[in-house]
Amino acid sequence: MDATQGSRTPFRFDSLAGFPLIHGVTTRDLELPGEGDMNIAGRLPITEALTNRHTWSSAIGVNADALVCGRQVHGVNVRVVDDRHRGLGARDIEEALPQTDALITQSSNLPLMVYTADCVPMIAYDPVRHALGLAHAGWRGTVGNIAGQLVAAMAAEFGSDPVDLIVKLGPSIGPCCYEVGDEVISAWSKSGLDPHSDAIRSADPRSHLDLWRANSLALEASGVPSAHIEHSGLCTRCHADRFFSRRAGQGHRGLFATIGQLK
Repeated sequence: MDATQGSRTPFRFDSLAGFPLIHGVTTRDLELPGEGDMNIAGRLPITEALTNRHTWSSAIGVNADALVCGRQVHGVNVRVVDDRHRGLGARDIEEALPQTDALITQSSNLPLMVYTADCVPMIAYDPVRHALGLAHAGWRGTVGNIAGQLVAAMAAEFGSDPVDLIVKLGPSIGPCCYEVGDEVISAWSKSGLDPHSDAIRSADPRSHLDLWRANSLALEASGVPSAHIEHSGLCTRCHADRFFSRRAGQGHRGLFATIGQLK
């Protein structure tokens, strides 16, 4: 993994470098003046948010005005996108695809984007069918099996075989910091994806949920080989100087983006 820190240097998975694929995860820049910190969220003055999106898109190597985004609702809806959707949500979140937490495509030069601030960003690539999927998985999406929905959608739409998929889980809150209530643990246990409670870490007074392991289990249950699944190992709360984190708080509610594009 490319974990180089620095102003406007995106995080990348080294293991994706050999594929006809562009990807990158945006970071923070605490040295910038004001409250922006390279935040891509629309909560900023729109001119500042768009400037940051253009800066990051240039650094990653995609066209900011072509970005396709969803209006994320912590659900499991997967949308198939192509050139007809180019630019939806790039400048105005109200124009993004509604009720959408995952995007899949076979269209080249069409950048997809999901945004997070502790939730798991997921990149799924099929090197056989040359297809790409991005997903946003918080605890609700994880419990609802958005990982499995993403795999199923790529199989149904593009003929992807799950054994061919390569899946990367980007920076997100780690099991070290994701303390949750009994309702979250109960919901995950009832999902049936973790019969041995591998993703639950008991602690006093509250348990922790391992979103990396939980989504890995969901992917494996969908047929993705465990050897094809990699997570960044970067906890956003532990590294709140580098990535936006809701749990870290600090009075700043920014978002960072995961961007992917087929060549």
